[in-house]
Amino acid sequence: MVKGIRERIFQPAALNDLFERHAVKQYTRELLFSNVVNLMSLVVSGIHPSVSAAYKALEKTIGVSRPAL
Repeated sequence: MVKGIRERIFQPAALNDLFERHAVKQYTRELLFSNVVNLMSLVVSGIHPSVSAAYKALEKTIGVSRPAL
């Protein structure tokens, strides 16, 4: 159920658009704002116990190194 709620509320295109409209000094290269939100929501909801564990689970889809995150 949490996964369904996350997918509906945190739609990647809407999150990235929100970031682009309100970012002042921030910018996007390879790491999208929606990827960060997705990863952090996994930690906050308790699906993964830490950011490191969530990163390991999503490493292939995030596309950046752990230090870049």
